[in-house]
Amino acid sequence: MSNRSSLFLFILALVLSVFIIPHEADALDTETAPEILKYRIKAAYIFNFAKFIEWPEQAFKDKNQPFSIVIMGDKKHLQCFESLESRTIHGRKIDITYCTSPEKLTTQSCYILFVTDQPLSRGCQSFLTNNSRPILTIGNSAHFIQAGGMIAFVQRDNKIRFAINQSKARQNNLCISSRLLRLAEKTYTSEKKP
Repeated sequence: MSNRSSLFLFILALVLSVFIIPHEADALDTETAPEILKYRIKAAYIFNFAKFIEWPEQAFKDKNQPFSIVIMGDKKHLQCFESLESRTIHGRKIDITYCTSPEKLTTQSCYILFVTDQPLSRGCQSFLTNNSRPILTIGNSAHFIQAGGMIAFVQRDNKIRFAINQSKARQNNLCISSRLLRLAEKTYTSEKKP
């Protein structure tokens, strides 16, 4: 079985066992269920991305500082990520927060930023281009990488895939494991925009 197939099956099993509560799934109407399922799958991906990425030691104030994941954009899927708060990343408790604009990120700790909006606001595009902090930025389309993001979800053949901008991650002192890079649909390694 290929690495991509293995990762997809692992994440699907994780989503089904952890993120979908049976009575919750029964209560969903048919219009919202597919969208909620997509965001739960993305939450599982984000959780697993973090296992394959190293942040610089100085990014954390101390060993007890929580691992902050910030959701920016449409707030309606925030609950799809809240189940992550019972887990840990690199031994740190996960803290899920919501942010309305990138300007507010300057006053809070953030290790992963997931931007749900498409198209991106001008402020978000500016943040992605100019940010030099070790924040893993993740977005919802291939255009996210062109805007300066690090990981972009892309949908192919009714499956959620991802692309990685490794050069941007390096610029921000994030080290992405070669195992994760191999699973990406596409990896950008040059300093040029894709």
